[in-house]
Amino acid sequence: MDERWERAVPQDVMTDAAGLSRRQVAAEVALAVAVAALVAALAWSWPAGAVAAAAAAAVVVPARRRWPLAALGASVILLAMTQGAAFPAAVVTGFAAGRRVGSPRLRPVALAMVVVLLPVALFVLLFGASTGGVSWEEALLFGGVVLLPSFAVGMLAGQRRTLVETLRERNAYLEHAHHLADVRARLEERARIAGEMHDLLGHRLSLMSVYAGGLELACAKRAPELGERAELIRVTSSQALTELRQILGVLRSGSGSGSDSETADAEALEEGAGTRADLERLVESSRQAGIKVSLIWRGEDLTGADARVRRAMHRTAREGLTNLLKHAAAATSTVRVERTGQQVRISVANEAEPQPAPRLAGTGSGLIGVEERIRLLGGVFDAGPTPDGGFRITADLPLAPPAAEADSTPAVTR
Repeated sequence: MDERWERAVPQDVMTDAAGLSRRQVAAEVALAVAVAALVAALAWSWPAGAVAAAAAAAVVVPARRRWPLAALGASVILLAMTQGAAFPAAVVTGFAAGRRVGSPRLRPVALAMVVVLLPVALFVLLFGASTGGVSWEEALLFGGVVLLPSFAVGMLAGQRRTLVETLRERNAYLEHAHHLADVRARLEERARIAGEMHDLLGHRLSLMSVYAGGLELACAKRAPELGERAELIRVTSSQALTELRQILGVLRSGSGSGSDSETADAEALEEGAGTRADLERLVESSRQAGIKVSLIWRGEDLTGADARVRRAMHRTAREGLTNLLKHAAAATSTVRVERTGQQVRISVANEAEPQPAPRLAGTGSGLIGVEERIRLLGGVFDAGPTPDGGFRITADLPLAPPAAEADSTPAVTR
């Protein structure tokens, strides 16, 4: 087909002409044969042209899929030449042409063809009627009652298809808009939570850090033996404040309101997370809090490992030590790290307490969060009691975790 014609015809007119299944091809062949047989039967009184009319109808019917308007014109001419015997082909092509001119660009052309070709067909039919070929009633039936209604019904079907497609697009647009509204609401809620956490917890932790600093100075003068404990309170409160700012940065980053300073603080905090020095600091802080815990490290350090793996190591160790402080502060505990090949294992285990002490209530959400973090990195997490009455959490992590999945929540620009 000429490229200029392909550009002129809308794409929706061309799509039905390609990619037919075997069932559709069989249906097209059956329809063409049926129409040709009807035309041949109706034109049998004209033996010289019956075969030619049937062959023309067999060609016009399948051609309607690619060239609906041309097929309509050919069927109208064939209708006139056979004095109405080819009306089955005219009905089929008229319906197809009407259905395929849903595009506003082709609709005037199609209507013009019907308006122009119909008088021509009527003239030939009426001329035949005047010479005894067909009656006036048959001429009007074939011209005005057969062709125009089939074209009009086809046009209604095409408009219905266009309307259905438009409604589907509208529904898809509304669903997308609803999804964006939900995303906006979630981001606004995250920003609100971040603001409340900053105003309430941030203020309290800042006061704790200031009071701990004053207590440290007072202890240095009056009770030096308590200086280390006061320093531990100050350092812990400062770390809590820094981590709170990190969490606030994560919450606000989704709404685009995170500051560069908060991002820099988070990067600085996590730069050495999960390394041997980092875990030694965590263990030492727990010792100063009164826990009997030791660190056993086997294998190379994790300085150059994936940052996500190191953060998971840090979170696992910190959660394990926090649980020790809550539930088994008097027990002897061990943090063990083993790096072998492309795997690293970390475990935090404690023995049974000599004398069970009152335990702080917990929700278990910390272990659930650690387990989810490990799972996303392709690792395995396990937590549970040991046969000797203690408790152990273990995490096996690959040093080369799978690539992080893109956030499924699309960004919203305000």
